[in-house]
Amino acid sequence: MKKLSLYLTLAFAGLFMASCGPEDNEFAGLKVAEPDEAVVIPGINAGEVSLIDLNAYEISDELDVQAFVLPETTIPGGTTLQSAEIVFADGTVLPATPDGQVSGKALSDYIASLYGLRPLERSVTGTVYVYAVQNGAVVKVNAGEITINAIPRAPEIENKYYITGTINGWDNTDKTYEVTNGGGDPYEDPTFTITINVDDLKGEGLTFKLTPESGLGGDWGKCLAAADEEGKFNYNNAGGDLTVPAPTDEAKYLRLTFNMLDQTWSYEYIAFAPYIYEIGNEGGWSENHPLASNGDGTYTGFVYLDGEFKFKPNEGDWNGDWEWDGDGKIIESGGPNIPAAYGLHRIDVDIVNLTYTLTKINYVDMVGDATVGGWGEGTVLEWDAAEKCFSVVTTIAAEGSVKFRGNGTWDNFDGNWGGTLDNLINGSNDNCTPTKRGENVKVRFYAKGNCYATME
Repeated sequence: MKKLSLYLTLAFAGLFMASCGPEDNEFAGLKVAEPDEAVVIPGINAGEVSLIDLNAYEISDELDVQAFVLPETTIPGGTTLQSAEIVFADGTVLPATPDGQVSGKALSDYIASLYGLRPLERSVTGTVYVYAVQNGAVVKVNAGEITINAIPRAPEIENKYYITGTINGWDNTDKTYEVTNGGGDPYEDPTFTITINVDDLKGEGLTFKLTPESGLGGDWGKCLAAADEEGKFNYNNAGGDLTVPAPTDEAKYLRLTFNMLDQTWSYEYIAFAPYIYEIGNEGGWSENHPLASNGDGTYTGFVYLDGEFKFKPNEGDWNGDWEWDGDGKIIESGGPNIPAAYGLHRIDVDIVNLTYTLTKINYVDMVGDATVGGWGEGTVLEWDAAEKCFSVVTTIAAEGSVKFRGNGTWDNFDGNWGGTLDNLINGSNDNCTPTKRGENVKVRFYAKGNCYATME
């Protein structure tokens, strides 16, 4: 102990005497630490602790989780250990108390940044530095390298959950109402959803708990239950029932969303508007292209895409817009733009299941007894980049009608447009009456959600 005290005394003396000449300084042989440099003092060595399960703590920003220990030491009078820190190889610094306690939240966040949130034992190695203070002077002491073995703070998230409540007579074995994240790693994609037809609610609201797959058959202790804070839930059935009010008359579906890491949940009743809208790079992010409702939560439209894009429910604002959530998936307000696509596409969006599909239309042709090829051979329209439409100059017969097709087929999925030129309906059985006839008629076909054509 006396030797340790002497080392500290010498360290401080080195600081105090740094400005003295060699002939006046009896500690002239001591290496003086620069402000960011640490000295090594025998006896001040950090020790490791056993496995830290951060799920066992009410973790916070407070320094209250033991990450290392320091041996009891005798230090010179008037000297105190002011603080400590752990510095990891990537430069991350965890503040600590002199007796080795750190913030459980900071430690958990650091481990999760390296390994993810899956609650498995992980190891991180860093160097402990302790700051000793005497008469206002500070010595930074290198207390050595330690390895911390810890389990990051995260709940055990299962792959599937089920609604158990008034909708199914509180049957804890029932799998009818399955809640999933689409099958991905639940720690990478912790958002779980279910969409329920309001007819199943029989005009009533919904009172329920969420049963994990491992809890089916009577184990209520694993259920997700309501927390005291609105919009939050607890694991391990630690709370009351989750509740949703009765639907409005316009509602068609109820969507429930659970974030298993944030322990938050929300509900939304969905009514189907006549249109949703595509907006993107092809229109300078200012031109809305309507996609028409099919009456069941799906929407269809045709747009000539030229880069990234999004969908949104309202023509006049961005509220509730849908963004990219992985291949073929969308999420409400929270993701990046949908990856770039180019050329004419049929766009199908399902706002119930939050999915979208793009089908490339390689070309558009016009057929009919008023065209030069009749009903057998289509007249191909070429893309006009300047006017952003498909066009052709052709002959339109004095009598007869026309229709337009995508990819030269009658498959409605690719496009089979009829009706009237100013309002072409995909899948329509009605032929179009030309508005101009004769030679050198310029036909333009516009794909902007609701398709239309002109002749002049």
